[in-house]
Formats: sequence, C-alpha cells, structure tokens
Amino acid sequence: MSNVCLAQDDSLQFTQYLYDNGTVASEGYLENGQPEGYWKSYYPSGILKSEGNREDHLLEGEWKFYTDSGTIANVIRYSAGKKEGLSETYRDSVVVAAEPFVNNRRSGLAKYFYPDGSIERWVPFVDGREEGKGYHFTPEGTVDAILTFQAGVLTREQEINRTNRLGLKQGLWVDFHRNMQPRVEGTYRDDLKHGYWKYYQRNGNLIRIEHWILGVLQEGDDQTTKMEVRRTIHPSTGEIATIGAYQDGEREGVHQQFDEDGNPISSQLFRDDILLAEGMYDDRGRRQGEWKYYYPDGTLKAIGDYADDLRMNQWKYYYEDSTLEQEGRYYYDAPDGTWRWYFENGELRKEQQFRDGLENGPVVEYNDSNEVIVRGQYIDGLESGIWEYTSHNVIETGEFIQGERQGRWEIRWIDIDRVSEVTNWIDGVMDGQYIRYFEDGSVRIRGKYVDGNKDGVWEHFASNGARIVTVEYNMGEEVKYNGARLRNF
Repeated sequence: MSNVCLAQDDSLQFTQYLYDNGTVASEGYLENGQPEGYWKSYYPSGILKSEGNREDHLLEGEWKFYTDSGTIANVIRYSAGKKEGLSETYRDSVVVAAEPFVNNRRSGLAKYFYPDGSIERWVPFVDGREEGKGYHFTPEGTVDAILTFQAGVLTREQEINRTNRLGLKQGLWVDFHRNMQPRVEGTYRDDLKHGYWKYYQRNGNLIRIEHWILGVLQEGDDQTTKMEVRRTIHPSTGEIATIGAYQDGEREGVHQQFDEDGNPISSQLFRDDILLAEGMYDDRGRRQGEWKYYYPDGTLKAIGDYADDLRMNQWKYYYEDSTLEQEGRYYYDAPDGTWRWYFENGELRKEQQFRDGLENGPVVEYNDSNEVIVRGQYIDGLESGIWEYTSHNVIETGEFIQGERQGRWEIRWIDIDRVSEVTNWIDGVMDGQYIRYFEDGSVRIRGKYVDGNKDGVWEHFASNGARIVTVEYNMGEEVKYNGARLRNF
C-alpha cells in the first residue's frame, strides 16, 4: 500500500492511501502526520467501506460502516475516540441491534430486532455487562420470556405467554403496562384460567386477586379479594387528608398523607401491613427528600435523600443487625466521591472512588482478616495501571490499559517469593507465551496462546525436568498427542 499527497491547506494535507492495484484504500486530511477531519476508506473494489469525522485525531460524532456490497452495516457514535450514544447494527439495510454506549461501554437498554425490524429482545446493560431484567418478544410483539441477567450472565429465562401444540394457552401469562410493570398475571391450563390471577396498577401496587378453577371464578373464595382504597378528608377544606389501599384490613402499597391544601407531606410503602419504606412523594409521584427503607422486622435498611426520584447526597445501607454495610454519596443517582463497604464486624471491606457514576481513582479491597486482596485504580470507569490480586498464598500482578489486561502478567507464591505462572495479554485476551512453574522454579507447562486459544505445541514436564507429554493445538483444538495425529484431523 502506498500513499499520495494531493493538496495542502495550511497544516492540513489531503492524503490518499492506495492499494497495490492503484485503487484508493482511504483518503482524508493529515495534520502533523495524524488523521484529522473527514475520512473515508474503501474496499479494493472501490466501494465505500467507512466514513466519519476526526477531531484532535480521534473518532468523533457519527461514523458509518458499509458491507463490501455497499449496504450500511453499522452506525456508531463517538466522543473523543470512545463510543458514546446509540450504536446501530444493520443487516440487509434493516437495523438489527441498537445499543447505547457510555464511555465506550454498553450502558442502558439495548434493543435487538428481527430481520423485518420488529423487536426481538430488550437487554439491560450496566457498565458493559448485562444486568437486570430483560424481555424476549415474538415476531408479533408479545413478550414470551422474561430474562434475568447478573454480572453479564443470563441466570434465568422464564417462559410466559405460551401455547401448546394445539394452540391452547398454557402456563404463566403476563400482560404489561407501557412501563413494563405487570398489569395482569396468572396461569392457564388448556386455555382456561386456573389458579390465582393478580391485577396491578402502573406503579406496581396490587389492586385485585382472583381465584380461578378451570375457567370458573371462585367468587366466594377467601383468596378472591379486591383492594379497598380508603380516604379521609380534611373537614375544613374538603381536600384529601389520607389515602391508601387495604387488603383484608391490612395496609398494602403506597399510603399518603396531605395537608389541608392537598399538598403531600408524607408517604409510606406497605406490604402485608409491614412498613417497607417511608418518605415523601410529590404531586407527580416522584420521591423527594429523605427516605428510609426497612427490613421486615422494622430495623433500618437504608437511609438517604432523593431529588425528583434520583438519589442524592449521602446514603447509608445497614445489615439486619443494624451495623453499617455501605456508605457513600450520590449525585443525580450516580455514585460520586468515596464509597466504603464494611464487614458485619465493622471492619473495612472495600474503599473505592467514583466520579459521575464511574469508578475513578484507587480501589482497595480487604478480606475478613483485614488483608489486602485487591489493589488497583480506575480512570473513567476502566481499570488502569498496575493491579494486584491476592488469594490463598498467591499474588497476581499485571497492567490494565483502558480496562483490558495488557502485556505480561504473573502469579507468585507469596511464602517463597517465586513465580508460579506467567501469561501475556493483548487487549484483554491471552496472546503469547504461557509458562507454569514448579515451586523449585523448573518449568511445569509451556506453550502459547493465539487470540485466546491454545496454539502450537504445549509441553508438560515432570518435577525432574523430563518432558512427559506434548499436546499440539490448532486454535484451541487438540490435533496431536506426543506427535501422533488425532482422528478427524
């Protein structure tokens, strides 16, 4: 590939890079040898491959990427070289994925689509990993599964709204409000309502329960109940003084109190007549000011402030025995400043810095013997610099660059101060030589990784240095043992 300088404007120089066949590979402006401004790249056929802007040499704004047939493949939005905002993936010019990014990590509700453009899945992301409740939709738009994610792993897939081979409704059925809170939920048996059916308000408050047996409502059943909403009135103004729901005489859901002018002054949240939380809602249903949350036995679980339903200022969380579990500040629902976690005995468990909701600064984590088990630092939510992990007489040390392991990492035995294992990393993926040692320093296993896969010859040794077996890999697949080719290879 060669380059051709065609024109120059002050410090900007228009440049084209060419394929060996003479067609343009990419073109745009260089500033002091670095790309700046609007750039385009092309396939050898001459079809546009990508286009977008650079500011201060970094990707900025909307970039478009195309297939080798010229159809749109991706639209990605950048800020200072990092993905920021909605990124869209296309197939046959139809969007099949719309993923929100914050600081180069997926964050928020991602949506995935069928080839015809109808919604297929909603998946929530927090800091780059799937976290929380998502949904799977049929091509007709009905939710047919509730997905639960924890730390990037799908931990539960609950099937709902399904029919059997005969087309009869079977099992759990749920209808949703627009905010995806359940509106109605219950079970069917062979297309007949069977079991308990529950009806909810948009805010999640239960308003009615029905008991059905094979399609027949059991109206005299004790479990077939309606929520009774009770109100009291200020006699001097006629405004509502209190309002709340009851089920079988027990408080349920939100109960509110108002002054003589009808302004809310306090609220409580109950379940089965047990106080779960108290604070104040404004006239738009948003939490304001100080709120307290409680365990079922009435002990304090958490306390902190809200502003327009967003957590603000200092928050504290407690164990059930009332000892402090966690404390830190929020700024518009985002952790900010120093946060601390504690063991139940009061000893410090973890201390970490946040800025605008992202980890930023040093972090130290301890075990229950007050020994450091994690030490490192974050920059804008990404691990950076040297990190140390300690566990069971070994310490692992290496460097992170923008959240990815890079270069040499090693594990050492603490008591004898010798290397146990050496790995090499490129952009968070093992790549390069791998060595594991015996405690006397002799090699136990030696091989290499390519793009996260074992590749080439791996040697295994006895403690006396004798080689006992060799295994040859082809990108993670075993192809030879001690030089003998395995079947199917």
